[in-house]
Amino acid sequence: MEIRNFQEFIIALCNYWVDHGCILSQPYDANMGAGTFHPHTFLKGVGPEPWRSVYVQPCRRPVDGRYGKSPYRFQHYYQLQVLLKPSPSNIVDIFLKSLEHVGINLKNNDIGLLEDDWKGPTLGAWGLGWEVRANGQEVSQFTYFQQLGGLDIDVVCGEITYGLERLFMYAKGYKNALDMPFNEHYTYGDIFYQNEYEFSHYNFKEANINELLENFNKYEQRVFELCDKGLVLPAYDYVLQASHAFNILDARGAISVSERQRYIGRVRDCAKKCAVQYRAEREKLGFPMLNKLDTDARKPLLNNKSVINIRESQPEVIYNIEKDFLNKNALNVLFELGVEEMPPAFQISAREELSHKIAEFIKQKKDSIYKTYHSEKEMPKNIAEYVSILNNIKYSAQISSRRLSILFENIPKSEPDQKIEIWGPVERVAKAADGSLSQAGLGFCKKNNIDPLHVQFKEKANGIFLYAEKEMIGNDFPTLLGKNFKEWCYGLTAPLKMKWLPSDISPTFIRPVRWVLALVENKIIPLDMFGIKSGRETYGQRILHPESIIIENVLDYKKSLEKVFVLNSVEDRKDLILKQANKLAEKVNGKLYYDEELLLKCVGLFENPDVFIAEFDKKYLRLPKRLISGVLREHMNYFSVTSKNGSEILPYYVGVANYKCSDMSAMIEGTKTVVVGRLEDGAFYYDTDLATPIYDFRNKLNDQLFQAGMGSLFDKSERVKHIGKQIYYLLESNPETNLENININLIEKAAELCKADLKSGCVQEFPDEMQGIMGGVLVREQNILNDNHKSSLVAKAIEEHYMPIGAQSSLPSTRLGSILALADKLDSLCIMISYGAEVKANKDPFGMRRLALGIARLLGLKNEDNCLFISVQQAIELTLKILKEANRKILPESENKIYNFILERMKATLKEDFDVRSLEALSQQLISEPLYKVRSLAEAIANALQQTGKGSLLEALNPYRRARNLTLNWNDKNVSISLFKEKEESILFENLIKLELTIKELHAKAKFEELLIALASLTEPMAAFFDNVMVNDPDGDLKKNRLCLLMRIRSLYEDVADFSLIQVQ
Repeated sequence: MEIRNFQEFIIALCNYWVDHGCILSQPYDANMGAGTFHPHTFLKGVGPEPWRSVYVQPCRRPVDGRYGKSPYRFQHYYQLQVLLKPSPSNIVDIFLKSLEHVGINLKNNDIGLLEDDWKGPTLGAWGLGWEVRANGQEVSQFTYFQQLGGLDIDVVCGEITYGLERLFMYAKGYKNALDMPFNEHYTYGDIFYQNEYEFSHYNFKEANINELLENFNKYEQRVFELCDKGLVLPAYDYVLQASHAFNILDARGAISVSERQRYIGRVRDCAKKCAVQYRAEREKLGFPMLNKLDTDARKPLLNNKSVINIRESQPEVIYNIEKDFLNKNALNVLFELGVEEMPPAFQISAREELSHKIAEFIKQKKDSIYKTYHSEKEMPKNIAEYVSILNNIKYSAQISSRRLSILFENIPKSEPDQKIEIWGPVERVAKAADGSLSQAGLGFCKKNNIDPLHVQFKEKANGIFLYAEKEMIGNDFPTLLGKNFKEWCYGLTAPLKMKWLPSDISPTFIRPVRWVLALVENKIIPLDMFGIKSGRETYGQRILHPESIIIENVLDYKKSLEKVFVLNSVEDRKDLILKQANKLAEKVNGKLYYDEELLLKCVGLFENPDVFIAEFDKKYLRLPKRLISGVLREHMNYFSVTSKNGSEILPYYVGVANYKCSDMSAMIEGTKTVVVGRLEDGAFYYDTDLATPIYDFRNKLNDQLFQAGMGSLFDKSERVKHIGKQIYYLLESNPETNLENININLIEKAAELCKADLKSGCVQEFPDEMQGIMGGVLVREQNILNDNHKSSLVAKAIEEHYMPIGAQSSLPSTRLGSILALADKLDSLCIMISYGAEVKANKDPFGMRRLALGIARLLGLKNEDNCLFISVQQAIELTLKILKEANRKILPESENKIYNFILERMKATLKEDFDVRSLEALSQQLISEPLYKVRSLAEAIANALQQTGKGSLLEALNPYRRARNLTLNWNDKNVSISLFKEKEESILFENLIKLELTIKELHAKAKFEELLIALASLTEPMAAFFDNVMVNDPDGDLKKNRLCLLMRIRSLYEDVADFSLIQVQ
């Protein structure tokens, strides 16, 4: 039956899920922000009792109100919610068929599942799943709950959330939800436009803040009172009321950032209280619905039928490695793990990890042989052949959204049988007084599974020991690989893993595992992984060929997958996407904006990628480039197209579809609708922001916390202003620095306004794309300095002040931008470390490593353009001074922590270019000297250390080291000429005086190669001194004077670098 209107659409979806065994729950009679809050999801999801329900829930999100002006964003809207507990094995397929049921032809539309790690902070809930898109439009969310109300899930639920308005708009091609027919008589706008206008006005302007705050406190109190009386369901109603009160307060702008988090925590505590109480109450009743439905999540759910047993995979065939492969010396083996859509980032790391594990496995097998035999000549024939095969194994680890596979070619049939020697305890320990084996000797036999009658005592170089020879039967190699494949998959690292089956059946993984394929040639390798028995079945591309296929032989695998629309090779998918994308961009006289990260993401998202190009209206080119490219990249996973020289963005985008749709033109038109909608959002915020004075945004920074205890963003911008001014004064005193076009006024303006755009609509809607950029636009367009040139300078600095964002990314292109960027990063890093923030292993929540590297690069670590010629020490000292003046807490140990943190980052970066010896010798200089000088000095030292012989630095370090050893406990450098007794003392001192002047001059001019050659000039006079002068003279005055002379020489060397850390051969 054709679906003609919104009402029929809702009824059809409800009927579909009722036909799949769901209770048709009714909308809950309370205001809530999402369907997840409904008790039939939140509370029924807690505990072990199975449950299936579907319902339509009116939802309210006050902050999304647009007075009825937005085509699809409303403060009141409808969600259709499905909860399947447990989640059946075919839950994704059932969901996709629901889309077909309401008229969305899957093969005509680009349907994709994109990673979505969902969190419901006010409910103490989280789960893993996907955002489901059709032609780029989000149509639903799919989540496997892992926690509800702070409780770990007993039985994993599958939650499906349909955004009904957007889904119907997409299915029927409506561009404005208000125009949708609700039934044959009324449009959606007829019913809801006035509601949208009035409630937007109420939520933003008329809601009584004091009343809401008072009510929130009352609701919160009632939750705990009622729970304590065992009335959990009435208590939960108050959770919903408290949550809605918070949402209106948020829309009214009545809650600061720090308070917002506190209120979220208070709602979460209420929800947790109810969840814990609800589970306890159900447990008291003996979980009465426990046996109402089957709870085995390994089974599929069928329409109008109860859950049936899942068809077992192919029966296990225990092959005979010799009989079945009689004429083969080497075999081919294939493993495939079938998984629901895996995140692209995990695919990259998992493939690297698997490849490493395979290489390590093969190496270990070879090493175990070479422990017994030193060379292949010593090996028996069968072992030499085994090693030869190991040396020629080929393997390929491949991964895509739905499968992880390893193909091994030319593996041994089995490990060789070997006689191995096993040595036990020394004789006096292993032999009892009566000559029999002691307890230690018997323990050795038991441990190694050796008959005590088959051991003897045998002499080795260092004594007599218990000894046995043991026949080791070699393992069947395909089975051995199977066991390792299981271990490798179980051990793969992931930022978040999920549970979908009980832990006694399956460990956690990145997403649910649905099939396991394991073959040696044409035989099944028996495996039991993730609660699934291995077979020879795999599946095609999810939409184009959802059915299973049989792999008869390992070497048929690649071609078999291609027949069912799966391109298995990562490299093949990458090459195909890039080649097609470049070709399409050239057709419109443009160039693909190459983005490696986005390319790899697309490679991971699509098993059968098909590349297309589409055009959008040129009118959107008035928007900032970053906004356009950001919308395409971040929101759509599409590539921008630029002019041939890359200077301009063109009104085209290149997208990658999951597959070639039956009607590509219709699919592309669908993506255009979504892209235009996103660009319209951008244009709305952009125009609204342009009409708002930038200082209005700056004043709102007072309401936004930077970090707890570290002041507001307004406070931060003030600190950045003062730090920037101090940096300017330092640079002004340095004749090497060009400060043309920069003055204090420009620095003050740039710093004051650098964070203002964080309160703009454009940045709040598109943060990654527009922070900094929108601030620059506002300064330029509003001509803040009443001088176009000066306003442009400030605008450019604001746009660049987040640079550099990585180890290889660009630095600011202007000196003013560099000053602002450095001041911002210095403030952030110093205050964070001062307040106790730490980096632990791979956890760096505040991006402190990136900040430290950014500071180092801005100070000249890589000798790039627009670096600032001041030292790390100067930068940190002035920053800490400003922080103290701003009454920020600075712990006594903070300064050293800051220095050490930055120093570690610098050394880690410089190790790529310099000898470790050079870096260690320059630790102090890295802090105290401008980094461009230190880098030049490091290069000079590294080069000098390559030279040997007379006049070399290495030769000069020998007498230096001797001088240092003699003065380890000496600090005095006051030399008295009158106490010179030997001519070698006078000659050495004369050379020293001249050299000190030379070194000072060369150091000032950064002529470090000449400086190191000059240092070496002391080698001969020092050698003559040590040959002819007794340093430890019996005459105390002479001894002291000679130590002072050596100390002065030592200081001359160590002022250049700590050469004591350079080992001299």
